[in-house]
Amino acid sequence: MISQRPQELLDSIEGMSADAGQTCLQARLQGLDAQLEALARLATAWAEGDLATLRSHPGDSAAGACDPRRLASDPEELIQAKSLSWALWHDNADHALSNNASTFAIVPLRDLLRRDGHLSRLRQSGYEIRVL
Repeated sequence: MISQRPQELLDSIEGMSADAGQTCLQARLQGLDAQLEALARLATAWAEGDLATLRSHPGDSAAGACDPRRLASDPEELIQAKSLSWALWHDNADHALSNNASTFAIVPLRDLLRRDGHLSRLRQSGYEIRVL
C-alpha cells in the first residue's frame, strides 16, 4: 500500500538501481543532442501557443530507457504511486480553486496536453477551461 504522505511517496520511487539511473541519464543527454532542432521548434510552438505542434511532438527519445516501470525496483508500486500523485494533485487543485479568488499551478506541459490530462480531469469535474 502506498502512503499518501508526499515524502513517503517520493521515497517509494527512489529504488532505481544505479545502472538504470546511468542508462536513463545517458539516454536523456544523447536525446538532447539529437533533438536540438525539434526542441527549438517546440520552444517556438510554446511561445506562439501552437497546441497542434506541441501535441504532435512524438515525445522524449529517452522515454524507453527512462520508463519508470522498467527502472523501479517495484514497478507496480510506481504505477500506484503515479496514480496517487495525480489524485493528490487534483484534490489539491480542487481545494485551491474552491477556496481562493485566484490560484496558480505548475505542471509539465505533457500532462496538460494529454487527452486524459489535468485539464481534461478539471473539465470533467465541472470547471470551465478557456484558452487565453
